[in-house]
Amino acid sequence: MKLLGGCEEKCCKINKGITTTEEMWRGSEITEDEIGRQIERLKRGKAPGGDGIQNEAWMFGTEGVKERIREAVDGVWKEKDFPRQWREGIIIPIFKKGQKSDVKK
Repeated sequence: MKLLGGCEEKCCKINKGITTTEEMWRGSEITEDEIGRQIERLKRGKAPGGDGIQNEAWMFGTEGVKERIREAVDGVWKEKDFPRQWREGIIIPIFKKGQKSDVKK
C-alpha cells in the first residue's frame, strides 16, 4: 500500500541498518561521545518538536546537557522501552506547488 505517497517506503529506508536483536541491547551503554556526535549532526533553525526544545539548546548547551541526555537514553536502553512521549510526533504537510490533491507533492 502506498500510504501518503510512499511514506511507508521512505520510513523503511530511514530504519535500514538498525538492528533490533537482543545483541544490540546486551552489555552496552551509551557514551557522552556518542551523544556528542549525534548533537553535532543536528541542523540549526529547525522547528522544535512537541517538547518545544530547539536543536540549538542541545548544540550550545553545557557538558552537563550531554550527561543528562546520556542518562535518559541509557535508561531507555536498559529498560528496552521508550517513553510514550518519545513515540509521538507532529507531521505538518506543506504544500509547495502542483495539484493539492496529489499527496506526493
